[in-house]
Amino acid sequence: MGSRERYRSGARLYDLLSAEWPVYRVGRTEAIRLLDPRPGERVLDLGCGTGLNHPLLHAAVAPEGRILGVDLSASMLEVARRRAERRGLDTVRLLSTDAVALDPRRVVAELGGLADVVLATYTLSIMADPAEAWRRAMTAARPGARVAIVDMQEPSGAARVIAPLARAFAGFGGADLEARPWTALERTAEHVRGRSLRGGHIQVRTGVLPMHDRSARPLPDGVSLRPLTVADADELVALNDAAAPAVPITPAPQLARLIGLAELALGLERDGRLVGFVIAMSPGAAYESENYAYFEARGVDHLYVDRIVIAESERGRGLGVLLYDAVFAEARSHGRREVTCEVNLDPPNPGSLAFHERLGFRPVGTQATKGGAVTVSLLAAAVDTVPGEPVGVRS
Repeated sequence: MGSRERYRSGARLYDLLSAEWPVYRVGRTEAIRLLDPRPGERVLDLGCGTGLNHPLLHAAVAPEGRILGVDLSASMLEVARRRAERRGLDTVRLLSTDAVALDPRRVVAELGGLADVVLATYTLSIMADPAEAWRRAMTAARPGARVAIVDMQEPSGAARVIAPLARAFAGFGGADLEARPWTALERTAEHVRGRSLRGGHIQVRTGVLPMHDRSARPLPDGVSLRPLTVADADELVALNDAAAPAVPITPAPQLARLIGLAELALGLERDGRLVGFVIAMSPGAAYESENYAYFEARGVDHLYVDRIVIAESERGRGLGVLLYDAVFAEARSHGRREVTCEVNLDPPNPGSLAFHERLGFRPVGTQATKGGAVTVSLLAAAVDTVPGEPVGVRS
């Protein structure tokens, strides 16, 4: 009997005979601890089997999050479905498909957006082409997603004495102890962490996908993107306020609040020093902004760029368009129709207007704000717009 057939036929006995509690549970709990799933996040569980990960994941992402368990075996998924119903895991959805032929568009549709977290526990070593399964899963994950692979190899050192038992457990599920599928994560992720458990038999790898799509416009040497946290607010103040009056002077507590509200908050670093950032809001945010309110009232699903700032010393190097690449990718991942923003007309900012025109933005209105002290042009670009080459920078 081949590995897939053994896997498919073992659903009813899997949880009983797989040595989950005495041996293998530690791998999945450690991976989920390192991944740190958060409320509201979207999780792809690749090769979910009987859903052993789902109670742990549900506890982390409920009530607004969503978990998609993908597996080839209908009988395994039936056990997972019953587990979810019995425990009230209403965040869980299940998809019967071969991970090697996974359609990322189906994953995104089921999750309601690109995955924030992807994990594969004890399943890639069963698959005919684990690298292809992982590649397909990665195309359904957002830039910056946290990812994990947990799988098996022969025990090492003093633990070699349990190798026959390890081979027996692996053989029950049809796993190949020579597959080493975690190397796919090591090739695709950054900030990789590894744990070796149970005498090296269990291998855990976690990492973070690059914030920048490596297949798109390359980042210059020394330049990187990373998510902002509220702890960055103090450092951002000088960068933000130096761009006034194109962006409002904003104290650190308010910047921290904006980062907390944002759907997308990215910092642009050169050699580890912040030289730019973008903050963008999704519809329905609790954000008191006259310009954001204008776009909300239009009734078009949009991602609103509250501010995008590049240090004066870095302008003219194409960094602004890299931030907009990330903005459009984020909007596309949620199925949004437009990216929106505003640029000052009074006081004038002609360089930024030209820059946005080159990126495909078109005016949809004007309004006076701040009690008439500032007049802005309200701009929108279709999400299928491909940002062009920059001629300036919005500040």
